[in-house]
Amino acid sequence: MKQTEGEPLVLRWSKALLHIAENMTVYIDDSNLLVGRGGQPGRYGMLFPELDGDFLDVAIEQLPSRVESPFNICQADADIVINEIAPYWKGKTFHEKLAEALPKDTLRYTYDPKDPLKSRFIVNETASFRSSIQWVHDYERVLKRGFKGIKEEAQEKLAALDPLSPVANMEKAPFLQAVINVCDAIILWANRHAKLAAELAEKEADATRKQELMEIAEICAWVPENPARNFREAVQSQWFTQMFSRIEQKTGTIISNGRMDQYLYPFYKKDIEEGRLTEEGAVELLECMWVAMAQFIDLYVSPTGGAFNEGYAHWEAVTIGGQTPDGSDATNELTYLFLKSKQEFPLNYPDLAARIHARSPERYMHEVAQTIKEGSGFPKLINDEEVIPLLLSKGATFEEAYDYAVSGCSEARMPNRDTFTSGCPYINFAAAVEMVLHNGKMLLHGDEVIGLQTGDPREFSTWEEFWNAT
Repeated sequence: MKQTEGEPLVLRWSKALLHIAENMTVYIDDSNLLVGRGGQPGRYGMLFPELDGDFLDVAIEQLPSRVESPFNICQADADIVINEIAPYWKGKTFHEKLAEALPKDTLRYTYDPKDPLKSRFIVNETASFRSSIQWVHDYERVLKRGFKGIKEEAQEKLAALDPLSPVANMEKAPFLQAVINVCDAIILWANRHAKLAAELAEKEADATRKQELMEIAEICAWVPENPARNFREAVQSQWFTQMFSRIEQKTGTIISNGRMDQYLYPFYKKDIEEGRLTEEGAVELLECMWVAMAQFIDLYVSPTGGAFNEGYAHWEAVTIGGQTPDGSDATNELTYLFLKSKQEFPLNYPDLAARIHARSPERYMHEVAQTIKEGSGFPKLINDEEVIPLLLSKGATFEEAYDYAVSGCSEARMPNRDTFTSGCPYINFAAAVEMVLHNGKMLLHGDEVIGLQTGDPREFSTWEEFWNAT
């Protein structure tokens, strides 16, 4: 980011990703069949200094000892953050620019005007510690075309731009070049994993693990650059895609896995029919992904984020069941394997969502109920009979509406059709009630008048008076 100051932000970001892909340490766990992670082995978190780098130095010192969501960081990493990363980002972060842009009357409800690092806990902005956008990645496109094909499409569009058009040169060209850079970056990242796997295979004494490492090397040399050829390559390609997206920006915590039982099913079916895969082997690969998800910690470094998001929750939704784009029931053999995996897997990942409709098979409904009976709280149930008409009423085609997936907690998204941009606040309604009870003041802020002075609540004679004051 230091080297690209003055260039379009989308281009700077892509060049930073390319630099990360080339230089970050790559790891391969001792037993996992999937590779690709954003940090060291075990549980790890990632920092996004472009969002909150202005208080990273303070946060890093406080993280190990704070009560809410503590996190240990080794001294060597802490020194780099405090002495190199944080000083560069002070004055350049999204958090600071947002605080500067807020009108004074709005700022006082959001941050302490004397110390914008501290929240007033009245209207909590969330844009500086989570992306305001969530979407469903088009994994099927990656599996069918590979990033090589996506890069070639971007190159063709870049070459076809009008060189005399200001819009083409200032907006479209930087974006398309950024697409090319990101494709190069993820391919490079995968190839580095292939190289490491081959090196580890040469040193490995255990014959079984040696074979697994050789297969990992071969797979990573092929995907996600090229189209997946079998189920294992498809799962690895999908994991590389979501993991690299997580490295890219903090919205990586809200990555939807989309309809995995749909876009992975052709690879599963072909491998089963040709004898290359068993049900047990497929479940093992999926559960390798769930373990890798669970090792990631959605790290909130700000005091505000740590205070209200204890537990490191993140929501990698996987959607199963539902209907195909032509309106047929979408349940297949892979659907049941996802439910089987969720029944026997003890962690909260993935965030499983089951689409239900009037023609859902009885076996499917029974297996969904059995999974819920396990007591993990999954799967969440999403009603096609409600969601699809709503999407149609908003302008979606039948094919798009039938193909929706869950994103985030329970939001419905259509790949390549819609996304979600929130207003980016959490409103503390209890604070509003407290201000009514104390005539515009809050106990936390002493004698400062924060809200409207609505009078002594003991003099309210009706519920309506209290309601209107609130």
